[in-house]
Amino acid sequence: MQKKQFREFFNHATEDSLPETGFYTDFDYWVRPERVCETEEIVRVIKQFAQENNDRYTKLLNLLHED
Repeated sequence: MQKKQFREFFNHATEDSLPETGFYTDFDYWVRPERVCETEEIVRVIKQFAQENNDRYTKLLNLLHED
């Protein structure tokens, strides 16, 4: 991502705080329930998605740090 792209997504950043180039990831997730879900189930699914995204981030980070 180039500096001008950063400003589009991170408009709160100042010009001096932005790098010339950088690497940005965004892992999306969603579910279209077939029925009304209980709060506990919603929390469980959100935790599962968060863990899966953390795992993806860790794998990506490890790939970038390989020699």
